[in-house]
Amino acid sequence: MAERAPAWVTISASAVRALPFGRYRASNLLATFASGPFVMRLPADVGGYQFVCDLRDSICREACFTGRYEPQETQIASRLVRPGMTVIDVGANWGYFTLLTAHLTGPSGRILALEPHPVLAAMLAENVRLNHLAQIECHTVAAGRARGILPLVGFDEAGGNWGLSRVARDFASTQLTCHVQQVDDLVVERRLPRVDLIKIDVEGSEADVLAGMADGLRDARYRHVLLVCHPIQLAERDSSLAECLGPLRRAGYRGWWIDHSPGMHKRAASTALPLEQMLVPFEEGWSVRSDWPHLLWLAPGEEVPR
Repeated sequence: MAERAPAWVTISASAVRALPFGRYRASNLLATFASGPFVMRLPADVGGYQFVCDLRDSICREACFTGRYEPQETQIASRLVRPGMTVIDVGANWGYFTLLTAHLTGPSGRILALEPHPVLAAMLAENVRLNHLAQIECHTVAAGRARGILPLVGFDEAGGNWGLSRVARDFASTQLTCHVQQVDDLVVERRLPRVDLIKIDVEGSEADVLAGMADGLRDARYRHVLLVCHPIQLAERDSSLAECLGPLRRAGYRGWWIDHSPGMHKRAASTALPLEQMLVPFEEGWSVRSDWPHLLWLAPGEEVPR
């Protein structure tokens, strides 16, 4: 097991979180002084849980020094998830969102975390073990259209972002493989009557994930869907944003773009905001708003909390 965070890291994190601006530049600079992984603790307001932190990874850096990752999604999840709820984290990585929602659901909740990459899956499992979170089930699988085995393109450890592993179509392109399962099948197998929130961030496989949720979407079993889309990667897989979102729209779900502008990101990182300030109704903003648009979709009858 990794050692606890060095004193300079915890002191620096407190200083970075107090900065009025420049937090991410400071985090990247501080990361250059790290010599290996260590165990860091998230702030109390997002659970206070321990996690194995390797500062070569941008998600670890952000969580370590700023105290959270994707502050808009962190705030949205904090308004949607309550004790006892059920959450599925598709593309869980090392588990920031998994740990956050474990805090929000409490021990009476239930969380399924799916991460196919073996290195990240091991980090995820270790983070769950460190915090004794019995409400979390870790599954080393990718979500997709059908059960099977597919090639997996791994991330570059020296590349700065460990969240770039992705399911591929060509076995010749990689030496890694992963098991694939439909989310609908997993929900039935785990006897989940409904899922209060599902987060999907899978680097271009989101159309396949949603296709494998078609039955549950039709029955409005998934109440809230947090979705990160990757239009460039979708196009490489002969798909599109419109095709990807088809299962949601056909099932009557309502969508909102999540504002990920630099200004909104900065505000959300430091201030609790009404959700309507972060959301743009999907029909009013159909054009793609960024290279990685983030969206929130609600099942028929669900309302955005204030």
